[in-house]
Amino acid sequence: MKKILSLIMVLSVCLGAWAQELTVADSESYITDTRIPVCGNYLDFTGKHTQFVYPAEMLTDITGADITGITFYARENIGFSGGVTTMSVKVIPEATILESVTEGMEQVFEGTFVIDGTMLTFTFDEPYTYDGGNLLFNVAWDGTGSYADASFVGIERQYASIWYSYSDYNVHFLPKATFYYNAEVLDYDARVSATQVAFGNVPTNNMPATQSVKVTNRGTNAITPQVTIAGDAFSTTYTATTIAKGESVEIPVAFSAEVAASAYTGTMTITAYDGEGGTFVLPLSGTAVEPVYELTVNDGTATSNYFPMYFYYWDDNCHTQTIYNRADLAELAGKKITTITYYPKDVPSLQLDGEMTLSIGTTSLDYFYGNETFIEATAVGKWSPNTDGSFVITLDTPYEYDGQSNLVLDWSITTAGSSYASGTFYGTQGSVSDATQTYSMYQYSAYPYTSSFRPKTTFGFADGGDQPQPAVPGDVNGDGEVNTVDITILYNYILNADTENMINGDQDGDGEITTVDITVVYNILLGTK
Repeated sequence: MKKILSLIMVLSVCLGAWAQELTVADSESYITDTRIPVCGNYLDFTGKHTQFVYPAEMLTDITGADITGITFYARENIGFSGGVTTMSVKVIPEATILESVTEGMEQVFEGTFVIDGTMLTFTFDEPYTYDGGNLLFNVAWDGTGSYADASFVGIERQYASIWYSYSDYNVHFLPKATFYYNAEVLDYDARVSATQVAFGNVPTNNMPATQSVKVTNRGTNAITPQVTIAGDAFSTTYTATTIAKGESVEIPVAFSAEVAASAYTGTMTITAYDGEGGTFVLPLSGTAVEPVYELTVNDGTATSNYFPMYFYYWDDNCHTQTIYNRADLAELAGKKITTITYYPKDVPSLQLDGEMTLSIGTTSLDYFYGNETFIEATAVGKWSPNTDGSFVITLDTPYEYDGQSNLVLDWSITTAGSSYASGTFYGTQGSVSDATQTYSMYQYSAYPYTSSFRPKTTFGFADGGDQPQPAVPGDVNGDGEVNTVDITILYNYILNADTENMINGDQDGDGEITTVDITVVYNILLGTK
């Protein structure tokens, strides 16, 4: 009890007795990690640091506030001492971190952190004004000795952290933290959890697709957010709901189009309250594509560390192939394969600087008879480790399967990753025929291995042709980018009815192309919605 009171007294002096608090990444079923947020391993290694990112939706309540400090929590007393620590922050586009960020960091602390039992506190040298976004922290500690111990509590979150010692190591962990901040309390103040709603490609047989936007009341007075949607393909079931200070409401948004293979845009206007800062305009986008169906084969509980992808010695050009019997794929005959899905038992321990190429071919072989050479296959897509741990591969070019031969999926290294990684996948284990061949090419020799394991695989397929690209909000000419060219095209249309290069001019989804559409593109270009 004395320790807790002493920490409160320290925080009252350093952070200001009137500082407000927000605790995030907290759970009764917490997990622990010894490296994040401060790593005591390899203390004598110069350049060691940790990085972790808190997603914007966790920090909605402190948007616009001045952050004055942060506290982390350990399961047991923290065994750190000595040395100088620096902490830097940066707002980044993604809520995940794949490799260390080195540019654009703003230092907020340098000195000795405060330890009180299981709590580790940094009091910022100067308040940091947080204007929203995914907030990345970098912590570097030059503590004395070679090893110090602490087990921090937090939640599991895919690719939320990295610790660096000789190279980057991904950690699927986000530490529990209390942010101390100063914020002016207004009579009316609201925050929304998104700046746009993008559905991407949605098969018509999977409609409606739904997402939601959260509105949080930060003001003193209660508010009743009103919602209007422009764009025939978008709708909401939201009914006006009054929320008090500190409360939130989820506003559902549905995308459902009657016409396939078309891109749609619109806007959602949220009026939280009348007055300055009370209205939020979010671009909506989605592309309806032809119906996509699925076929799953080799659905079992057996596991393998080698197939469908071989990650061991990833820097030595690993190579795998799997044969799928045509009898199992009868439903695919004459169809175009658009996606391939595998099922990992856990998130593979991959360094995210590698890339693999997926190729597809056919063969009359039912299985590999020992040390066969690889079957010829055509490249149809590439894959890099996904930050959410999923293994859904969208083919660059849909593959039309004739159903007359057995199908071969081939994985080969495109860009080498770390020297060692691992991953475990579900599937079925045979006892006779070898369904998969792995091939690891070393500098002086090659070692092929065969296995009777068949990875569980889901084929996504469609009857139609090539799928259109998703509409990008603000992209008028369809080049995939938002720039001043898009604004120029809209001006030319409004002034001269010039439709050249006009692909997606109706940005607000009201059925007309007006100066309002120019404003929408302009705001997207500036990063304001």
